Amino acid sequence: MAAITPGVVVVALIVLAALVLFATEPVPVDITALGVMVTLMLVEPISGLLADAGYLAGPVTMITPNRGSRGLRVRRRSPCWRCSS
Repeated sequence: MAAITPGVVVVALIVLAALVLFATEPVPVDITALGVMVTLMLVEPISGLLADAGYLAGPVTMITPNRGSRGLRVRRRSPCWRCSS
């Protein structure tokens, strides 16, 4: 079983807040969606500042070239995908 890291907790809280904001609609849905995107983009720099101040053990990293992009790769098909070459 994987350990619960600070990154997992942060993302879970952001998703929970987004679900509440989408369901209750205190602000328009498009503003909520933009707010979620901006929040996810600001997690890494802010957590780096908190780590420097001693509040966190290390910065929360969302996607790195070595770790996170592996799941985002597109698998290419051959030009003739119906051919059995």
